[in-house]
Amino acid sequence: MREVNKIELREIQTDILMSIHEFCEQQGLRYSLSYGTLLGAVRHKGYIPWDDDIDIMMPRPDYEEFRTTYPGFNPRYSVQSYHSDASYWFSFIKVYDNRTLFVESAAKNGVYVDIFPVDGFPEDQQEINTILMQATKLLNHDLRWATKEYRVNIKKNDIILHFMKYLCRSPLVDSRLNTVKKIDELFMNHTFKNSPLAGIFFFDRLSAVLPRRLYENYKLIQFENNTFYSIDNTHLFLESLYGDYMKLPPVDQRIGHHNIIAYWL
Repeated sequence: MREVNKIELREIQTDILMSIHEFCEQQGLRYSLSYGTLLGAVRHKGYIPWDDDIDIMMPRPDYEEFRTTYPGFNPRYSVQSYHSDASYWFSFIKVYDNRTLFVESAAKNGVYVDIFPVDGFPEDQQEINTILMQATKLLNHDLRWATKEYRVNIKKNDIILHFMKYLCRSPLVDSRLNTVKKIDELFMNHTFKNSPLAGIFFFDRLSAVLPRRLYENYKLIQFENNTFYSIDNTHLFLESLYGDYMKLPPVDQRIGHHNIIAYWL
């Protein structure tokens, strides 16, 4: 198999994004560029030069409709979620290119675009903290054991002990599917349209928990040679994530964080 080079990687990702954009336009679904993709659009009119992925976000109602109705829209692409793929253990979805192969942690897919649900949150900070604590416990304790996804540094002499601990612990935790469902359900308890705040659960933390109306107004923005949707108030969103986001990081920090190595099938 031939490795997908960086130029091809970005072309595949932007093609996926164009397909998502076309589908959302047809179906009247809301989406926005997110995280480093939105930062790149604002600061560079495209990819951050050292970045190698695309992230978008959708209000939970649009996200759920997209998840169930996009499959089949373009036969080149598949939607990966815990609902349909037993190997998948994230609570957000990916749209990936079937012509490529990429293996990460316990899941196998292809070159992809990540799509994060934007969920509603209450105003009470203690209640938000409780939701995050419960989700983090499920993620770090139960889900990681259920997926057998390990990246711990252990000495050779400790391998048997570590394996025995796994055998003892595994029967005590829920299945991967049930655990990731529980995480998802925690964040769906507060409906998007009736909540004062909204934000994203990103692995083990909350991102950009801001007034819900921020996620209800959209505009078109340039990304590479196309235009895609973003939330209207990009400043508030990016400032909450990155602070002085227009300032370039030091040269030694201008590196990609995903290091995606994919192959053509």
